[in-house]
Parts: sequence; C-alpha cells; structure tokens
Amino acid sequence: MKTKYDGDLSGSKYEFLQAKITKTTASSLKLSWKKIRSADGYMIYGNRCGKKNAYQHILTIKKPNSTSYTMKKLKKGAYYKYFVVAYKNVGGGKAVITISKTIHSTTKGGKYGNAKSVKITKLGASKSTSQISLKPGKSALIKGKSIKKDKKIRSHRGLAYESTKPSVAAVTKKGKIKAKSKGTCKIFVYAQNGVAKVIRVTVK
Repeated sequence: MKTKYDGDLSGSKYEFLQAKITKTTASSLKLSWKKIRSADGYMIYGNRCGKKNAYQHILTIKKPNSTSYTMKKLKKGAYYKYFVVAYKNVGGGKAVITISKTIHSTTKGGKYGNAKSVKITKLGASKSTSQISLKPGKSALIKGKSIKKDKKIRSHRGLAYESTKPSVAAVTKKGKIKAKSKGTCKIFVYAQNGVAKVIRVTVK
C-alpha cells in the first residue's frame, strides 16, 4: 500500500482510529491511535514529508491491543508523515478494516513546531463553539485555528473536517456544515498532526 503523495488515501477516515502524534523529541515521534475492537493488528506507513517521498511500510503490529508506536532515529527538526491501517486476518491474508487520515509532524530542534490543540473561534450563529442546532437545509460555517505548542507551525495542510453522519449533517473541505435530515452527529475538526476538536450537531 503506497502513494507518492502527501495526501490521504482514498476511503480513509479520521473518526475510527483518530491517529495523532502524542510525543516528540529531537529524534523520535510517538504515533498513537484508538483501538479497533475487531482488529487483529495494525500496519504503519510513513516517510519524510514531501510529494517525492512515497509512503513506505514501516512495520506490522500483530497485537490487537496496541495503540501506539514510537518512530526512532529520525532527523532533528524534520517533518514526517504517517498513517495507520487496522486489519483483520481473513483467509490467510489481511483485510483492511479502516485507514487513518495522514498526519504530519515535526521532530524537535528545528525552526518549526506542532499544534498542541485546535480552537474553534466561531460556529455559525451559535453562542457555543462545541455544539450547534440547525434545521434541515440550513448551514453554518466553522471557523477555527491550530494552536501552536511553542514554535510556529509549517503548514502541510489546513484544518480538516469530517462528519460522523453525512446523511444528517455534511461538512465541506472549507468547514461549512450543511444540515440534511433530523438526527445528531459529530464533526471532527483536526490539525495536521492529528489533534482535534469535536463539534456536536443536532438537526431538528
């Protein structure tokens, strides 16, 4: 499973694995994700950031309870990209359950840093920045930003958005929520290193 681009793989989702970098040093990055109950293991792919650097298979973790792995012997102050694949053993092979979104993070010691959190600055006309109610057919714009940990962030991509139920409320690449039908769902707003904020949407 390889791609020569920095972007996400087709069919990848943020919701299930919620992959992110949780610890950084000058020579290592700790990649963490949520456990998938039906998974028999996880495969990690990655490389230095850059469109010319194809994703490479780093390792296969044959432990269903594993939720992290630390990449070591990395270059100081350099950006890396990773994604995680949860798999199930089927008929002597590995069937993909879900693929995480690609995350981008830098090691310490360079000119740039990583996001420590995501802040929602405005959520349509709602007084809250964590929940909103809409009627079918109505829309609202999410405005947010990545909050730096220390040094400024070199942008590999802007904030990204994902709805858990697009049939209830969809969200565009620019953060515009479109209410579709009655129900509730969540919208993840996540930074390039995987840290995220969750917005709860109710369509009445």
